[in-house]
Amino acid sequence: MYYDVFISYRRVVGRYLARLLQQALKARGLNCFFDYTSIRHGKFDETIFNAIENSAVFVLVMPDGTFDGCEDPRDWVRQEIEHAIKNHKEIVPVVPTGSVCAFPEDLADSIEPLRHYQISPLDTEQMFEESVDKIVRERISRNVSHGGRLATTPSPAIPILGKTGVISPPSELSWEDSKYYIRALGLYNVFRNRSALREFRRITRQDNPVV
Repeated sequence: MYYDVFISYRRVVGRYLARLLQQALKARGLNCFFDYTSIRHGKFDETIFNAIENSAVFVLVMPDGTFDGCEDPRDWVRQEIEHAIKNHKEIVPVVPTGSVCAFPEDLADSIEPLRHYQISPLDTEQMFEESVDKIVRERISRNVSHGGRLATTPSPAIPILGKTGVISPPSELSWEDSKYYIRALGLYNVFRNRSALREFRRITRQDNPVV
């Protein structure tokens, strides 16, 4: 199967942000491989490597901590990057708001070429949609046959996985409030940004529990 984008991330620090990005790219008509939803059967390693080989663009989600563990040759983030480099993929490192925009000094030799790729910032606050559009326009569209499309409407509401399961915006919220609710929960889950949730409650007077 052909994919426009393969999304690589470290689960412990990047799974929520990777999910937000996958849903935003999907809303723009891009077919993404995201292991959380794309692997249904078969051997994990074969599925991952085949997906990288059959993807036009390799997006690496890079919050702080992404390279923790990459000193181990068996580390999956390292193996994914190595395979993307080996197969001459267009690599797009994406760094979210609040993360250090730098590679560690002790990168393994096999993934050292990663330093030569331009980093794309991802605004995880008010300018999220615009920053995704910029990444699509400047880094992704030229590498896929149909080019994807820029957002004419905001991305659909994205469920966030919390300790108690999937949490969706209350049905009585307006579309604008629903977008804020999703973004606030996303920021909380990724960055433990409690101020985002407090601001959401202040605006909408909702008493949704923190997960």
